Amino acid sequence: MVTSSATLVLFAIRSAVKLGQQAMIAYVDSTRRRELTLPLPDFFSSLSVNDAVAFFETIGKRFVDGYEINGEFVKGSKRLKLLLNKVENQSIQKEEEEELKTFHTEFWNLDSAESGNLLWEKNVYVDPIAINALITVRQWRRGADPTSSTLQRIAGTFVEIGVDYALISPDLFDKNSSTGKALTAFLQAMDEIPFSEADLSELPFRMFIATMETVSEHAELASGDQKVQELIRVTAMALSTDVAARIKEINNSGLNAIEKRNARFRIEEWAELVFRSTLASGGRLVVSDPGRYLGMKDAGGQALVTNVGGSVLDLILIQKNGNLDTVFSRAGLETVLAASLKTVGEHPEILTDTNNEGLRKLLSQIATDLSQVENLLNRDILPEIARMTLERSAENIDVFWPDLKNHPEKNLLLTAAKNTLEILSRKPEKAETWKPSFSRSDLLTVTEAVFDEFVANPSWLIDKSGEINNVLRDVLKAALDVLRNRGDRCLSTAVARDVLCEVLKAAALRKEFFDKLPPDHSQAGQQIIIAAIDAVLATIFSEALDAKAAWQLLRSDVITGLVKVSLNEMAKSKLDAGTIAKLEEVLKNEVESLVEGKAFNLDSFSKALSESLQA
Repeated sequence: MVTSSATLVLFAIRSAVKLGQQAMIAYVDSTRRRELTLPLPDFFSSLSVNDAVAFFETIGKRFVDGYEINGEFVKGSKRLKLLLNKVENQSIQKEEEEELKTFHTEFWNLDSAESGNLLWEKNVYVDPIAINALITVRQWRRGADPTSSTLQRIAGTFVEIGVDYALISPDLFDKNSSTGKALTAFLQAMDEIPFSEADLSELPFRMFIATMETVSEHAELASGDQKVQELIRVTAMALSTDVAARIKEINNSGLNAIEKRNARFRIEEWAELVFRSTLASGGRLVVSDPGRYLGMKDAGGQALVTNVGGSVLDLILIQKNGNLDTVFSRAGLETVLAASLKTVGEHPEILTDTNNEGLRKLLSQIATDLSQVENLLNRDILPEIARMTLERSAENIDVFWPDLKNHPEKNLLLTAAKNTLEILSRKPEKAETWKPSFSRSDLLTVTEAVFDEFVANPSWLIDKSGEINNVLRDVLKAALDVLRNRGDRCLSTAVARDVLCEVLKAAALRKEFFDKLPPDHSQAGQQIIIAAIDAVLATIFSEALDAKAAWQLLRSDVITGLVKVSLNEMAKSKLDAGTIAKLEEVLKNEVESLVEGKAFNLDSFSKALSESLQA
């Protein structure tokens, strides 16, 4: 039934196009006027039940090659035969009489077409094969079966939509073509969903169009391969089932009619977007390795890609404390989907060990945590943070996702990302000199630098209990405080971002960088690494700095270069209060040489600092 049903709809579309080519204007007008019903020209309508009975039993019998036309009509339709028997037994109901007259109308037209007497217009005859296909679909989807499939109930509308597309690209609906096979896979999914149990609203139409457009736009998916068909089938079926459950909850809720309509529309809109993104971005991964992405064996028998798509849909729909509609564009969804598929493909235990809740809970936690970061103006970074968290977690899942089975929402990289964004988004205090806000690119760059150091050397950021220690927060906050207090309008956010990244890299090199300076030092209680960048920035942004020196030192590449070289050279030497004093002395000498007219040279500064620290 599955294959024949899908094939029947595609055949009906081609037949409708064939008819439409004979009388385009009349057909399209009829199509647009009718809702959920196949357009069929009313060339004839029966007058009564008796007329219908007479037609099928006596009137108009023709024999073609020994073939009794009207008798074959009755033989080929069990429903028609049942109705005729009810008439004979005088047990037919009013609704059934109307159904019998409809049969009369349809078969009268088909009989006329078979005999070559059915005209669209002068000398233009209707193709009997085409009209037979349309009549067959109408009868197939008509009936009182309460368990009929979604495909049967809305086949007429699929044909109407298909006609509009097929008029532009007729080969799209050739069931033997690659695109035709893709559409067949979608229709198969619809045929597996019981209409009586699934209120899908307009989602099937949206997904049908999405399938046609996505397959047309992405040639790599239109291979006609079984793996592509399977991707479309499982994704369409799973998302439809999920959406049906959500719509049922909405219909049973205490919302008013308008609120229910808006909620249903929002679900359908996002489900369509997730479906498109899954086919486009997920499709490339699935095609590259179908065994991995379509072969996951879990309790429900669903494909990995299906569970990932559902998790991403949940990420958007379950948020109660923050509307994320403006955060997720099509590109954002594809970013999260691709990263999720890649990560779960490498570690299927994310789904299997957590009853498919692992990814769902982590994505939800990412959205929840980031939506709670105060003063975070760039919430559209959420998809990229999700991508980085998933991909870097996959590199050492046992370390970064330590309690996957019991608490999959607890991910150390997510905690690190939240801490980083909270620090960088902190509102400047009135006393601070430098107050610009970091851009989206700046935030992502620093967060990625944090992740890099986590992956390269987790031990300096994770304590013995497996939790993130306070080192990361303390270093970032202190470094940013120095930038805000020492910098002025000459300090761009891009330079500040690069300085923070250099601090993170250096911090991972030596544990002694976190030692605090003694009470008798001018910067008592400050960590050595913070005192170092404070010394550099105090020199560069000093109000007393000579204009000749400022001209060279206030260049962006020089500021970043001085911080990088200073920290790298210090990492090679003994780290104590004397180290800071030596750094300040070399910086002072460098300024004096610039005032005397010498050009700044980073290599020369590095050499001078190295010699001083080793002395």
